[in-house]
Amino acid sequence: MKTLTDIGVLEILETNVYCYSSPNFSHLTEPKHPGGKERGLAIFQTLIRCIHPKVLIIHGARVSKEFSNKIEAVPSFPMVNSKPVQTKELFKTKVQFNTHTSTVFVIPSLGAPGSGKWSLWAEDYLVKLAQSVRRHLR
Repeated sequence: MKTLTDIGVLEILETNVYCYSSPNFSHLTEPKHPGGKERGLAIFQTLIRCIHPKVLIIHGARVSKEFSNKIEAVPSFPMVNSKPVQTKELFKTKVQFNTHTSTVFVIPSLGAPGSGKWSLWAEDYLVKLAQSVRRHLR
C-alpha cells in the first residue's frame, strides 16, 4: 500500500487529539491519569496554533466525534450499519483556526478492527487521499 511518503508528502506530524500518553483512550479518565485528557487536548490545541497545518487527516469515528466536540465541528465519514460507505469523492471540509484555515480530511479507522470494514477499497481511497494532500501542500 502506498503511503503519504511514497506520494511525496515528506513533512508529517502524527499525533492524537489528546497528546497525552496512555495505553488507550479509555485510560485517560482513570485516577492514575488525573487531568491527562485536558492536558493532552491543550497540547494538541497549542500545536494547531503554532504549526498552522494546511492539512489534517482525522481517522476513525471516535476521533471525528472528539475533534468535533472539543476543537471544531467536522462531519463524520458516512456509515451504514457501522461500515464506512465507499465513496469516490474524498470526504473533506475546511476548518478555521484563529488566523488560518486547514483542510480536514475525515477517513474511516486505520486501526483494527475498524480498518477491516473498508479494506477492500481502502488502498484506492488512500492513494487518492495522499495525492490530494500533496496538492494542498504545494
